[in-house]
Amino acid sequence: MSLKTRSIVFVTFFTSCLMVGLLVAGLTTNHWIQGSAKRNNFSESIGQINFGLFSGHRQLNVGFGWRDYKIDVPSMIRDEPEVMSYWLWLGAALGTGLGVLGGVIGAIGAVLKSASASKKTGTMVVLFVSNLLAGISQTIAFVCWLLQFYNYLTHNVLLMEDRNNNWYSTGLTMLGHSFYFIAGGMALVVVNLILLVVATRLEHRERNKFTHPVTDDKTQGAIMLLSGRKEKQKMYTLLSGFYKYLTQKDEYCILILGLDNAGKTTYLEAAKTKLTKNYKGMNPSKITTTVGLNIGQIDISGVRLSFWDLGGQQELQSLWDKYYSESHAVIYVIDSNDRVRMNESKEVFDRMINNEYLSGIPLLVLANKQDLPECMGVREIKPVFQESGHLIGRRDCLVMPVSALTGEGVDEGIKWLVESIKRNSIVHNTRQHDTESMSDYPNSTVPVYSPDREACLVLNKTKILINLYEGIPETLLLNVIAWFFLILLFTLLRQQAWDYGRLALVNSHGENKRWTQLFYAHGNVPGGGSGASETSDTLNSLSMDRGFFSWIVATFRLTKEQILTHSGPDAVHYLSFQRHLMVVMGIMTAISIGIILPINFSGTLNGDKNSFGHTTLSNLSPDSPAMWAHVVFAIAYVPMVMLIMRRASGRNAFKTAPTRTIMATNISQGDCSKTIVRTYLQQLFPDVSIEDIQLAYNISSLIKAAEDYERTVEARIFCEAHRTRDPILAQPSFFSCAKVDALEYYKEVEARLAGEVARLRASALNEPLGIAFVTLNSAHEAQHVLLHFKPGTYREWNLSFAPAPLDIFWENLSIDSAQWYCKWATVNFALFLFLFFLTTPVIIVNQLDTLALTKNTTSQISKISPLISEFLPTLLLWSLSALMPVIVAYSDTWLSHWTRSRQNYLIMTKTFGYLLFMILILPSLGLTSAQALLQWTIESNETYRWDCIFLPDKGAFFVNYIITAAFIGTALELIRFPDLICYLWKLATAKSRAETPYIRKSILITFPFGIHYAWMVMVFTTSTVYSLACPLIMPFAMVYITLKHFVDKHNLFFSFAPSNMISQGSGGKIHSTAVTMTKFSVVLLLAIMAALAMVRTGKIELRGVVLLLALCLTLAMFACMSPIKRCTTKPLRIVETDGPAPIYVADVLINRRMVSDSPSHLSYGSDTTMNIAMNEAGMSVTA
Repeated sequence: MSLKTRSIVFVTFFTSCLMVGLLVAGLTTNHWIQGSAKRNNFSESIGQINFGLFSGHRQLNVGFGWRDYKIDVPSMIRDEPEVMSYWLWLGAALGTGLGVLGGVIGAIGAVLKSASASKKTGTMVVLFVSNLLAGISQTIAFVCWLLQFYNYLTHNVLLMEDRNNNWYSTGLTMLGHSFYFIAGGMALVVVNLILLVVATRLEHRERNKFTHPVTDDKTQGAIMLLSGRKEKQKMYTLLSGFYKYLTQKDEYCILILGLDNAGKTTYLEAAKTKLTKNYKGMNPSKITTTVGLNIGQIDISGVRLSFWDLGGQQELQSLWDKYYSESHAVIYVIDSNDRVRMNESKEVFDRMINNEYLSGIPLLVLANKQDLPECMGVREIKPVFQESGHLIGRRDCLVMPVSALTGEGVDEGIKWLVESIKRNSIVHNTRQHDTESMSDYPNSTVPVYSPDREACLVLNKTKILINLYEGIPETLLLNVIAWFFLILLFTLLRQQAWDYGRLALVNSHGENKRWTQLFYAHGNVPGGGSGASETSDTLNSLSMDRGFFSWIVATFRLTKEQILTHSGPDAVHYLSFQRHLMVVMGIMTAISIGIILPINFSGTLNGDKNSFGHTTLSNLSPDSPAMWAHVVFAIAYVPMVMLIMRRASGRNAFKTAPTRTIMATNISQGDCSKTIVRTYLQQLFPDVSIEDIQLAYNISSLIKAAEDYERTVEARIFCEAHRTRDPILAQPSFFSCAKVDALEYYKEVEARLAGEVARLRASALNEPLGIAFVTLNSAHEAQHVLLHFKPGTYREWNLSFAPAPLDIFWENLSIDSAQWYCKWATVNFALFLFLFFLTTPVIIVNQLDTLALTKNTTSQISKISPLISEFLPTLLLWSLSALMPVIVAYSDTWLSHWTRSRQNYLIMTKTFGYLLFMILILPSLGLTSAQALLQWTIESNETYRWDCIFLPDKGAFFVNYIITAAFIGTALELIRFPDLICYLWKLATAKSRAETPYIRKSILITFPFGIHYAWMVMVFTTSTVYSLACPLIMPFAMVYITLKHFVDKHNLFFSFAPSNMISQGSGGKIHSTAVTMTKFSVVLLLAIMAALAMVRTGKIELRGVVLLLALCLTLAMFACMSPIKRCTTKPLRIVETDGPAPIYVADVLINRRMVSDSPSHLSYGSDTTMNIAMNEAGMSVTA
């Protein structure tokens, strides 16, 4: 085991000892819980209680000084089980104890493993098992104590003796520092497992490494030299070993093969002489035939090349394959002056190149001895080896003339080899490249090698599309063409329509419209009797929308007041967020194109002016002073993003709670009475006036029946209104063609559903849920009650501000906490497996590359147009990333959240998290999914190239992705195909056309702010992260945010229902959190720039240190500015709404009589925010 592996294993000894110390401290200290108590008397008695797993003490001050009482926790649990759960306490204690045991075993195993010279893996298995035991045990302890805290200790920490003396818990109970020792131990377990994974991979690599055979004196000397070097390395300390690990250069092994007397050793000496400073090579006349191997090293371009010059005699050629598995490139030397042995050299070359271990690695073929007058030229040698072209396959290959004796062409070949090895090691571990075979090389002595991607694709001798700049031009062209066609399609559909989206619902005329007239429209003004009030500005805006493309002008001219009137304050905050993003991205675009792009283009490391890599950060030398420009702008983006985005109006959207209604939960069944609730609160707060009390009931079954009843009633009314015209027929069964009279059918169904609804309503009123809504006289009284209410020993109620009635999912209130948490764990675990491991968008995209590299399909894939190879993967990625938020949204709907605002908020945060990992982080790491990450940790024969982390060349993939999102994505959002498909499906499954009015109402939804916030911030984060490494991404990101703003402005006004989440307590938090999520972009930018600085240079230098310090300062600044809960939370600023308070009763429980002569009508617009609140109240009162 090498020093590096021993060092890593030995570090786990210290972390295991530290973990054991933390766990022992947690077991022995008594600060797991810290609480306080009070007693209402003239002296204001106070108390403090803290205890651990086994002991504790309480201090009570009854006016005569502090009295200290010891607590025996096991006895307390046995005598008073209502204070703590015995099983949860036992789980916490056993989990902590087993964590100590696992830590001790891990520390002992680390010492034995680092001191042992054995190569057996048993000790490493023990280390893994012990750390897993410690981690699982601590997790159990952590979860058990959290459940103990939230289920028991937050309500009461006092003994029965104290409660009988009128003491009560203040509700300020918190977890003490002893509990956080367990969290620290869990973090150390994670560190240990990571170190052990790294050590295991290094150990596997060393075990599989081939030991050089000892064949002669030259070999003996070379191996003794290496052995002596290893013995000296053992004398280094651990710190020097880590320092070497951080500062060492990448080392590549190169085989020099060929027949004996071909000039291999002379070539090696010439290379060392030319490329090694102060090295004086051997006299060529003294070089003898190699009968073992020669070893030489050359440091060039930041890497170290180790050359293995193997003997070419026939009896030594059988030893070549022992070195193949460790080689990164092959130099094959041909004696161009020996015509007799040319065929023999070709046979040896065929056997060598056919070995599976050499598949895909770079090959440098040297026609040596070109200084002799009778030598064969490259044009004569190549036909001899032309038959081996199929063996060379898809790899970097170069044939060039050299003279090892004079040194001509030696350094050019080595430099080409270095670039090929670097390129080969970055792309794939299998080292596959798109190159031509030897048979396709031109007859020239100039060094020729193929680029990574062909400059054009020839199909049937016809050039189809230019494939420069990683397919960006054709992707842009195809997207623009598709965008124009989609916009034209939308305009045609809209022109043929009569009503559009929300506005279609307020026009009660023309029921015989086509489906386009029901789904698309061009701003028809609502007719009389619609019930929707419109301002004069709104009417003027709609009247402009008359021409073919006039909807574009009308959308541009929409003002903030019109948006507020029609779409609500949420739309105003959302559009304000987009405008501020446009300012930030505009500044970044100017910097990227005007400053960063010329700097990147000035480099010479990556391609030419026709290559995308020439525009990226990889084109600059790692030591270039111009790299400081990237550092300065990366740091400057932090305050710019922070200061501009903090001005977005949505940042302060959550700081109001316009309600005077309190929501009381956890009410026992015996207390589920309005009288009991009123009496109890009046006893606690006699100076508070209670206006109304409403209880919540189990209406989960009633909701569905009421919806069917409403649809049937409206269909019956429609039939009655049209019975003088053509008779309407209904198809009762979807699988039968039989039709009946629609009016008679709906009357029959209505009578049946009316009885069922009445029965379910009566049943629901007998099932109160333990939830009450208490409306007080003013919001200040509600705040007073919340601040001073303390759960007693008899009634453990939980009080909070009530959300608005329209924000509540009344049917979900019947889901209790245990059932909800079970569903939450099931849904999120299934969602994690499905999205994170199976449907990562890059997996399917990666399959195209895998197919293209399959040997059997090489000829077929080479004929595929760039339309598939470049444009289709990014379109597929966009499609799958668009599907992902839909899956998350449906899964969260099944979770049965109590409020719509909470559901929207969680959809946004979860969607952004999944998108961040699957669209940005994992592809940038070069991994197709988290599954690939796990496979890499267990595969011992593969070496991960850390150069692949956030490689700037991968930016072309993201440029193509953002182009697709900007053009095709925004155009599809206008057409709204998912909503259209849903609408057509409902029309197709309707029993008759009499159900069309109800269907038109059912498709009206509010704008999914959570999904759109997550997707938009994801694009902003991606473009920011690559803005300096790949500056070409920023113009397309700016196009995306501009088109996105226009499309969303149009859809918010014309297509979706108004939204007013900020009037629903914490509903406006979604806007402020979106502003906070933009901070991830600059944090990731600093982290990636720091990683690139250290990975590219192979050492820690000043630029990396500056970026790391900036990253730490940024994280600290964001932590201080984030809305982190503190011990004392500031009370919400209460804004009271005028008019009567809304009634907290579900609509289905109100026994209202349906109007028989006209269909029911709802209002889908409002003049102001105040009108929305009044309409809500009015609806409840009217009902």
